[in-house]
Amino acid sequence: MKRIVFIATILLLSQTALLHATTYSGTCGPELTYTLDSETGHLVIEGRGAMTSDEISNYPKRDYVKTISFPAGLASICANAFHGCYNLQSFVLPDSVISIGAYAFQECSKLTYCDLGKGVKSIGDQAFIFCSTLRKVRWSDCLESIGSMAFYNCSQLG
Repeated sequence: MKRIVFIATILLLSQTALLHATTYSGTCGPELTYTLDSETGHLVIEGRGAMTSDEISNYPKRDYVKTISFPAGLASICANAFHGCYNLQSFVLPDSVISIGAYAFQECSKLTYCDLGKGVKSIGDQAFIFCSTLRKVRWSDCLESIGSMAFYNCSQLG
């Protein structure tokens, strides 16, 4: 009897662990797909072209995102793309990205560093608003416009 209870307990625990480790996937543009491993928090975006969907910022996916791998062919980040991904810590955009939409990284409260690559020409309104732990942003000389309140309440920027 003890052996049956022990085996049942092991099975129950393994099923519970599987329920918590989820992989989310979908599309975030006409030629872009994403895969998010909820256990590691790593988001992989693949394909090329413009990001046109803010599906990743929907609950509960946004709660898991810690790191992001962007493809070399990514052209732009849409509005609200990563809004509320409060566990996102840092990211590096490929040089192919030319614009970041409004509110794209709003309330990413654990974001400390971002490298916008060499291609970003415009940053939308409030793109990084309330990223209170953001300490360093790297951008190139080709940056032409920064939207209204893009870095509002990024009190750690120096």
